[in-house]
Amino acid sequence: IEVAKRVTDGLEGQYTCARLGGDEFIILVDPLSNRAHVEHMSNTLLNQIVQPYLIEGTEYFISASIGISYYPDDSEDMNDLLKYADSAMYHAKKSGRNRYHTYSPNLTESIQKRLNIETELRRAIEGNEVYLQYQPIVDIASQRVMGLETLCRWNSRKLGVVSPMVFIQIAEETGMIVELGKWIMREAFKSARLINLQLKQPISVSVNLSARQFFEIDFAHQVSHLLEEEGCNPAWIKFEITESLLLESNQQVLKALEAFHELGIKISLDDFGTGQSALAYLSKFPIHQVKIDYSFVKEIINNPHDALLVRAIIALTATLNKELVAEGVETLEQAELLKSYDCRYAQGYLYSKPIGLDAIQQYLLLGEA
Repeated sequence: IEVAKRVTDGLEGQYTCARLGGDEFIILVDPLSNRAHVEHMSNTLLNQIVQPYLIEGTEYFISASIGISYYPDDSEDMNDLLKYADSAMYHAKKSGRNRYHTYSPNLTESIQKRLNIETELRRAIEGNEVYLQYQPIVDIASQRVMGLETLCRWNSRKLGVVSPMVFIQIAEETGMIVELGKWIMREAFKSARLINLQLKQPISVSVNLSARQFFEIDFAHQVSHLLEEEGCNPAWIKFEITESLLLESNQQVLKALEAFHELGIKISLDDFGTGQSALAYLSKFPIHQVKIDYSFVKEIINNPHDALLVRAIIALTATLNKELVAEGVETLEQAELLKSYDCRYAQGYLYSKPIGLDAIQQYLLLGEA
């Protein structure tokens, strides 16, 4: 509500403003005096939106990205204009967020590539082109696997291997993440049951959740139903969420997290340290595990600042009695330093790259032997 108010407050002249859904707005400026007016308006909007939001005594920060297309210069077709503005917005996001980008013809190739990915992704789930891989989370001292993170992969018959950085973002932006996320959960629950029935010591299987999934009606009930259908013990599952979801400060989100907690599903806060108000979340929400973002871990040997930050996060989570995992561990030197900081768990290529279900089962059985 506050964002919508700031959007309308930041507009000048004659315009029509509408919410497309989620966090997207469309603004029609008519008549248009000149392009400089639109650019000035864009800067005003960005400056308005980026100001802190005070909610229940806590400051929250968000940013915006704006895409601009012009009638009739870019097209006389409304659908094309929307598509071009969307592509320009996507480029603004890639450029670092909280900025605007104007459509130009050289973006057309990029638009077509994106549309091809979007079209093929809609077919990928039914066509068995998407699949899951699993990366171990390891106890640094004992080398015992204590959990697995589920990662979605896509090998398209038409496009070849598509990076998850690309298709997950498109799935988020188009809403396809809801269908894809449900498929991921079902497959992960199946795998968790299969793996844990074979092992002497239970391990958790982590599933990444999207913010869009949380705003589905009765999402917690959907999860409970899937667990029951697949015969999966909720204690075998962790849900990984990011700080951006908690920024919503939405009762629906909190209600779902509490419902998962009551079911016995543990919540993991992923990419810790990359958001704006991370510390407030650890006591406000039912969070069991914290994962230090790999961007901090990768430089702990050579960068004293990152090493100090990682050490502080480890100490903080220990004080709050939270489980902690260091992501992106690639060298024995990193692992030994983390161990000396009293970091118990790690994940990364030092232990294993993400691998398929058959391979991870063999990996786990060999570890128990």
